Amino acid sequence: MLSCSPDLANKSWEVDVLAPIAWTSLEVRDIVGDTLVSADSDGLLSLVRRQKVFQYGMDDLLDPYSSTFQNTAKLQTLDLGTRQLTQVLTLGQIASTQGALGNFININHGNTVPIPPITSSGPIQYPVQANNLFTSLTLLDGWLVLSIRNRLPIDLTNFDYSLVNTQAGNTVIGNVIASIPANATVKDSVRLNNYTVLEGSMTANVNAFASPGSNGVGILIDTTDFIRFDVVIRDLEPFEATAVFPAQELLDYTEESMLPTDFELVSMVIDTGVLYMEAVTTVEEVVFLDYEIPSATLGGQTLLLAETLPPAPPNGTNSLISTRNIEGYTVNLNGITGAPNVFNTFYAHLRARIDSTGNMVFISLEDSIFLITGIEGMMPSKVNGWLGSDTTVTDNESIDLFLFEDLLGGQFDLEAARIDLEVINPMGAQMEFALTDVRARNTRTQTTQALQWTNLGQPLQLPSATDQSALNQSLASESHFLIDETNSNLDELFEIQPNRLLYDLEIRTNPGLSPNYNGFLYRDQPIEVWLNLEVPLHLSFEHLLLSDTSAFNFSDIDPDSRVESGIFSLICDNGLPFEAQMEILALDSLNEVVDTLVVSGIVAQAELDEDLLVTETVRTVFEFAADGERMNRLRAARKLVFNGDYTTANRPDRLKLFDHYATEIRLTGEFQYRVN
Repeated sequence: MLSCSPDLANKSWEVDVLAPIAWTSLEVRDIVGDTLVSADSDGLLSLVRRQKVFQYGMDDLLDPYSSTFQNTAKLQTLDLGTRQLTQVLTLGQIASTQGALGNFININHGNTVPIPPITSSGPIQYPVQANNLFTSLTLLDGWLVLSIRNRLPIDLTNFDYSLVNTQAGNTVIGNVIASIPANATVKDSVRLNNYTVLEGSMTANVNAFASPGSNGVGILIDTTDFIRFDVVIRDLEPFEATAVFPAQELLDYTEESMLPTDFELVSMVIDTGVLYMEAVTTVEEVVFLDYEIPSATLGGQTLLLAETLPPAPPNGTNSLISTRNIEGYTVNLNGITGAPNVFNTFYAHLRARIDSTGNMVFISLEDSIFLITGIEGMMPSKVNGWLGSDTTVTDNESIDLFLFEDLLGGQFDLEAARIDLEVINPMGAQMEFALTDVRARNTRTQTTQALQWTNLGQPLQLPSATDQSALNQSLASESHFLIDETNSNLDELFEIQPNRLLYDLEIRTNPGLSPNYNGFLYRDQPIEVWLNLEVPLHLSFEHLLLSDTSAFNFSDIDPDSRVESGIFSLICDNGLPFEAQMEILALDSLNEVVDTLVVSGIVAQAELDEDLLVTETVRTVFEFAADGERMNRLRAARKLVFNGDYTTANRPDRLKLFDHYATEIRLTGEFQYRVN
């Protein structure tokens, strides 16, 4: 007997399965982003947007101030003060040069005897040392004053003296004085000019002198009695010197600076900026530098950049660079004198000085201090004063509008639109604002629409702000100007779905007013112009595209790839008061379209009452077949995009759109599975 068994591995059965695939909702809010839609108490939707379209402030009126002062300053004077040298020649020293007469005088020290006449004495030399004060002076001018004090008990006659530079041997001062009575003082002087050189080591010479003695009268002989020489060097103007210099000012320089502005400012507070100083010196002594703006203060202290410039090496230079942040300083701008009719003016004071170190150094009027000083990038945070009377014209300004950027297509006709034009004036000045031309433009369609407004080109008054100086801020004035369907064609501007706004405007400061120096301006508070837009969604339109995207993965439905074909059903419950054409795009992981499901037919509009308000949703169902090739394409899809192309073409009246209006969409499939 023969028998056979069935080949189950190669057999299949087709099973029909109904499965949900995706669901979504197309809402009126999808016309634009949620943040641009608001609903009133009845739920009526409006497109809303607050957008700044213009600002005008300190950065538009003032440029950052930078100024450099460059000086190569040779030393104007060198102050050596008054120098004094004293030398004493005693009677005993004189006696030692007089032979027998000298012995007589020395033997009778302490006795009262007559002193015989001295017919001739000299020469006598002794050193005059000033090396502790200077080693060499080359003088443009000055005086040497010699005082000879005769403290001997006898008169001196034909007193021949000289003071010479020990090394060079030249005579600095010399003379013959006919008579110097006992206990008397005589003076002689010489002008030290035309590059006269004084050495720190000099020699005093008493070349010759005579005396009538005591004229036979007995006198007390004291060999410690003396002739005193006092050398005073004063009013010195050295060209160069190797000396111990006293403390002194080397440079003292003041310069005014004016801010380049048409304002008349009396003060400002600095927001940003740097005070800087670069210095190069050939002076062989420490130089103290002070770069000061006396009218700039912070916490009661003036703005000062104080630095110590190290001494230069012999025949060399030394240098430094220093900066200081000047933020927060308040600057008086009435100039050096502080006069009320001076504006925009401050001044800088530069000083260079040396202190007395006790060191012997060489300084010459040929020495110099090369200085670069100045201010870099100074901008005020606040200014006070008259802000001028000027007109600023801005032509063809343009900005992006962000009201319809999410709108994917279509045209619409608005019932109404409204703009609250808000102008914020934080300036301490009466202002006028005028829009002279406004154009809306859709760059995608290359369509432009000009605004017609009853106030176009008219000056709009902006009251002055109030200064809240204690809070370091302005209490700005706010002005509002309405643009709507009663005074403009604003709805026509919005109907082209503009993404650019172009405008011309004028701003007038203190129009027709006399100067008032109580004005003010804060840097961080510019004039601002805002558009507060409101477009109630009471409209009609054609081909308005609403879209939504759902995640999709066919393997969730068919994990074993057994679906061979099927029928898709698109179920649309339309709660919107207009018809639609539907389309479904299948996108892969790269957002590339792998299939398009075009729905034949129209999604019926919702049921409306006599006021054209939705009373009931209407369901429309579409079916379309999918063969094996389409199934394979859908297996590559990761997203489904549902597009609804809506129109009110069959409605003569504009419709109101409410926040609960939507089209609910479900996509289902009835598939044939292969079962092995």
